[in-house]
Amino acid sequence: MLCVSIYLWSKITSAPSGVEEDILLPMALFVPPIVANLCYTLGWLVEVLARTFLPSRSPRFGPSLMKMGFGFSVFIVSIPAVTSAGYRLVQMARGAR
Repeated sequence: MLCVSIYLWSKITSAPSGVEEDILLPMALFVPPIVANLCYTLGWLVEVLARTFLPSRSPRFGPSLMKMGFGFSVFIVSIPAVTSAGYRLVQMARGAR
């Protein structure tokens, strides 16, 4: 929710960029959570394959995979907020309203 709030604040308060943004707004809001959820949901498949092909490493692999997946999810969901807020901060530094 924090990322969506930051993204919407930066889009509402920023000056027009001259780029067509009608298609980007829904994609930026809906695609990253879907990708993160897809990766999280398919994590069990990777763990099953690891248990099949690397049985000696599997007890440590599951928790490590969960931590990496969580970090990846946070990264993916943060991309629209970070890029749009960065763009807005550059506009503010240049004096644009």
